[in-house]
Amino acid sequence: MQGEHTGKVVNLSFDHQLPTFTFEDNFLDWYERWLDEVISGKLSNRESGWFGHTVAGSEKQLLEKFFISDCEEYKYHCLEALLHQANISSKTYKILENQYHLNNADLKRISLQVIANFSYSKARNYLHEYFDIEPEFVIKLLYWYGKHKINEWIEILHTSAPQFKDAQAFRYFVYLLEESKTNYVQIILPFTAHANSEIRATAFHALGSLNNKTKKTIINYFIAGLTDSNQQVIYEALSALKGITDNRLLKYYQAIANKITEEDKYSNLLYQLNNCLIYFKLTNETILNIDTDTYIVKKWFQFWKKY
Repeated sequence: MQGEHTGKVVNLSFDHQLPTFTFEDNFLDWYERWLDEVISGKLSNRESGWFGHTVAGSEKQLLEKFFISDCEEYKYHCLEALLHQANISSKTYKILENQYHLNNADLKRISLQVIANFSYSKARNYLHEYFDIEPEFVIKLLYWYGKHKINEWIEILHTSAPQFKDAQAFRYFVYLLEESKTNYVQIILPFTAHANSEIRATAFHALGSLNNKTKKTIINYFIAGLTDSNQQVIYEALSALKGITDNRLLKYYQAIANKITEEDKYSNLLYQLNNCLIYFKLTNETILNIDTDTYIVKKWFQFWKKY
């Protein structure tokens, strides 16, 4: 209501993202844009995006705004808004290719993203080139726009796995490996010890899809997961170990059970722990009363011997 932003419309988020100003100068402009896009049917298009979160305009108008502006951030948003167009012209492809070659950082990245969004074939060579500069970003683009071409990237992803810092990019990397149906165990294992706990958790989640025979060969990695400082990592390690009856795990299960508090009584962690213990004929309570070094799981016929 006061200050330099008086009259501006602000987008708030229920997902705890920072508030953002709309690109219109005042409420009337914002409201008229909404009316125009409702009448035109644009807002009923699933590709329209969230209303008011992008620069308004047609392909031609967005490019005009791009070239008129001296503000690099605004120029970025003009190109970003092209993502919500139904398609782009060959002239726009040429402009984007020029911007890709002329710029560094944000404008280069958004130019590549828009090209990839509308034409993987036109973006292909640029994606391979940019992989050497920012592999995490290229992996995101491949997940969004190039999953149907993932087979041509498998050798690169297997031999040049990035040193991930972005947990979301790592999740996409894992999805792409899973999509390829290749053996990715040795690629994922080092990430179980990554400094980022989200990346560690994702790595254990990925290992959960392995067969039990393979899991037993890497049991020490899962043990490391069970002793992790992060509860989500422990949860994912437990989830992956469901069905594995290796007695080396028992003392770690017991240690987790010992830490279960009344507040954890109905937690997902407790649920996953009991999912693992059921194969040992135990629960989070009964495991507290056994010697994990000597415990033996009785076969069904052994229960009848005393009779």
